[in-house]
Amino acid sequence: MNTQKYQRESLESTSRAAVNPSTGQEPGMSPGKVRWPLDLGLPDATTFPRSEFLELTEHTLAEAEPSLFYGGPGRAGIARGHAGLRAALAERIGAAPSSASGIDGIMLTSGAAHAIELVWRALLRDGDVFVVEAPTWGASIRIGRALGAEPLAIPMDRDGMRVDVLERRLGELKAAGRRCKLVYVIADYNTPTGWSLSLSRRRQLLRLAVEYDFLVIEDRVYAELRYDGPQLPPMSTLEGGDRLITVGSFSKTLAPGLRCGWLSASPDLVDVVAAPREDLGSSQLTARILEHFVRSGRYDEHLSRVTRMYRSKRDTVVASLREHCGDTVRFDVPHGGMFVWIELADHVKGDLVMHHSAQEGVLCRPGDSFFGDGGNYQQWFRMAFTMVSEPELVRGVRVLGEAIQRST
Repeated sequence: MNTQKYQRESLESTSRAAVNPSTGQEPGMSPGKVRWPLDLGLPDATTFPRSEFLELTEHTLAEAEPSLFYGGPGRAGIARGHAGLRAALAERIGAAPSSASGIDGIMLTSGAAHAIELVWRALLRDGDVFVVEAPTWGASIRIGRALGAEPLAIPMDRDGMRVDVLERRLGELKAAGRRCKLVYVIADYNTPTGWSLSLSRRRQLLRLAVEYDFLVIEDRVYAELRYDGPQLPPMSTLEGGDRLITVGSFSKTLAPGLRCGWLSASPDLVDVVAAPREDLGSSQLTARILEHFVRSGRYDEHLSRVTRMYRSKRDTVVASLREHCGDTVRFDVPHGGMFVWIELADHVKGDLVMHHSAQEGVLCRPGDSFFGDGGNYQQWFRMAFTMVSEPELVRGVRVLGEAIQRST
């Protein structure tokens, strides 16, 4: 009997059985009676490449070079991470003009959230000002505030952050003897809106970074989940890229449990971020597996499959919103990412919608959690469409529509 083959097949069978085919959830992910977790910006668990990772894990563990230590020989590379994956990423994303020394301009982290926290801790001090889009990923605001820094929220429109408003606020800060230390943007398919920063505004933002002496943090965790619409260039390819730190991750495209992300910048900037690290680096084993996955072409094949699936899910949720919610909601069809940003009609009570829909098992993310300006955004909410199966998306939106009707 081939014991290895039996163990692999048994583990694959167990993994498949653990995934709910209707919701795409693994056990324990949603508490209580939640049936439609449309609040979670996570991949569809049925897309996780389990069998390929089993194969690559065996292959990696059999390699002569040890993969279960912190880093390479003499513990080199602990702070920046496994050189093989950094080289594969440098080839994949292209070397920025400021990162001519290749892999020295890339540092691996335990997901993009870890990368952002490391940047915040390296660059922000008590009383500093940092800029975010309004709305944006709420943790970026919370991390800065925990360090004593002050968030400055700049409004968005369908072309991304209002850079004209930013320029005015930067002038006001300068007149008051203060300056912005960094600007955080999700330039492609912002959460929660799905909007992207236009090319002209990308250039204008980098120009302001030079003029007002701040760094731009470009979060690209959703950038590869593109379904249609214009394909905008990464900011690292534009003039002024030496003022940029780019953040990426496998969490949204592949599997969040891998906890593998990275940041890319000039080697000097990476040194600044890496210097205070005390966490002994990211997983060497995971990085080596992902290096093989990327170099083999399997990652690109995976991306092609999931973007087709998510495009179909997006179209399904858009059609369902139009059918079951009608003129009680307004939204744009996102060109990429994981979310639909929904505005309720004036006669609908947003707090009641969230209450009634949760009672029936539908969770969406309230708008208030994405702003750093203290305003009231109960008429907005974010709906994620990637994690749940298409039939369940239709059912969940129908239940949401009924909750909206009860909330007028």
